[in-house]
Amino acid sequence: MGTIIASTIIALTVIPAIQYTRQIKLQRTKKRRAGLLSGFFRWLADAYSDKVIPKMIKRPWITVLTGTIVCILLLSLAVKVPFEFFPAAERQEVTLSLTLEQGTPIEDTDEQLEAIESYILDKEENVTETARYTGSGLPNIFNSGLTRSGENTGQIVFRVDRDDYSASQFIKDYESDLRAEFPDGEIFLETIVSGPPPSPSLEVKLQGPELEELLDTSTSLLDRLNELDSVDLATANTGSSQPVETYEIDRDFLAANGISLSQVKNTLQLANNGIPVNEIDYNGERLPLEITLDEGTDNGIGLEQLSTVGGSNEGIPSIYSFDQFITTNTEEQIAAITHLDDKRTITLSVYEKEGSTDFAEETENVLSEIKNELPANYQLAEDGEASAETAFFIEIAKLFVIVLFLIYVTLAIQFNSLLTPLLITGTVFLAITGAFTGLFVSGQPLSFLAVLGIVSLSGIVVRNSILIIEFIEQNKLTDNQSTEAAIMAAGKARLRPIILTTLTSIAALAPIIITGDVLFKPLAVSIVAGLIFSTILTLLLLPAFYLTMQKVKGFGKKSTS
Repeated sequence: MGTIIASTIIALTVIPAIQYTRQIKLQRTKKRRAGLLSGFFRWLADAYSDKVIPKMIKRPWITVLTGTIVCILLLSLAVKVPFEFFPAAERQEVTLSLTLEQGTPIEDTDEQLEAIESYILDKEENVTETARYTGSGLPNIFNSGLTRSGENTGQIVFRVDRDDYSASQFIKDYESDLRAEFPDGEIFLETIVSGPPPSPSLEVKLQGPELEELLDTSTSLLDRLNELDSVDLATANTGSSQPVETYEIDRDFLAANGISLSQVKNTLQLANNGIPVNEIDYNGERLPLEITLDEGTDNGIGLEQLSTVGGSNEGIPSIYSFDQFITTNTEEQIAAITHLDDKRTITLSVYEKEGSTDFAEETENVLSEIKNELPANYQLAEDGEASAETAFFIEIAKLFVIVLFLIYVTLAIQFNSLLTPLLITGTVFLAITGAFTGLFVSGQPLSFLAVLGIVSLSGIVVRNSILIIEFIEQNKLTDNQSTEAAIMAAGKARLRPIILTTLTSIAALAPIIITGDVLFKPLAVSIVAGLIFSTILTLLLLPAFYLTMQKVKGFGKKSTS
């Protein structure tokens, strides 16, 4: 806004003063230098006004109908333009994240990662470097989507030769193959995008008071979603259930026999986890040192092998084994359950299969069925990338309508007409047609910034129509010309400024198209293509549209009289 106001003030004050000074100097020296393209523009203006415009307005209805059909056909290319909310950055790195069943030892996880790494290296010659990381405390390499790490998780970074291959193509080629080849774990391939980290296509949050009901419902929903043809993978953040041993201590027995509770707990901890002591230096490597009580059992704690000393009625110390006062219970428990707003929440992440067109419809049908089956006090909420994109386009649509309305109101006040501003605002449709055509031809995706570029065209392209129609109206009022003669005179006078302003705008954006970042290329392509198409189609179609509008006005006046 500030830039537009400042440039307008300069155009109305500084530029006229400079041009006035320049004209006085030219009158004194009587030397006028024509521009290098002055002759070309004079020839172009004469050809446009004397040859092109008469052909366009000879049969205006046919021109209007033909132009409308061509624009609709070009606009249909929008369905062929790929959509990427934020396009992938042109980086060499691809991050593979692996999550195995809860309880998987770190050795097995690393063995699986090594097998995946060997599988890729044997099949893909464009991978130049790899790095593998296994276990808890993962560094979240290159903004990967691995949110909870442990001994059952790991990551591999593949670096590809960007001259012959791309990270996006690597993901397309191998993600499905890896999931089929290594079905025991959840595998995700990601690369850096030019924007916020990507999220699942659909994220479902299931909330309720009872854990068992939540688990049953989430399992049912997960199975239904994975059965859909449009779903590539659906996962839950609970992990799988694992057998967990709990130890219940008979405190009355301890009190009756004078056994210390803290001593029992310390002994159990020593047998189960050990106690870290310090680090030792072994051949220049710092190794952790801990003390562990070996009771002869690998899994769990051998209570019968542990003993403690307690008193007796006779006052003679007695030895009691731990299994005399400790009861072992084994039950299935899930790895983790998150809370949101103090409510138990299970989150399901659903990923759309590439090329699918029924994802939204199919998932919505499944979610509707689950919602109808939910008991009271249980909620199901949808989120994720698809919801974010939907919300974005709703906001953009509202903004676009507001922009067009403000343009229309401003022009209606200027031209004191309701039909003429409608004609000028209609040229925005020509710009949108050009933007989608440009994205299709260049192969650029319809991204976040490309959509903003299309919206920004609304205020740019109407300028050309205003220049022509304003001049036509002036010619009709001041020179008492016919509509056809006024159109040809306006075309001849306004052709040069229209083309020059369009070329300068294109020149400013051309470097971004040629050497710019992948994030901004769709923006530049949409604006440049929209400017080119709207300029050409405005020069060709606007005279016929204006003449048709005048005939409609004249017909309406005759009917009224």
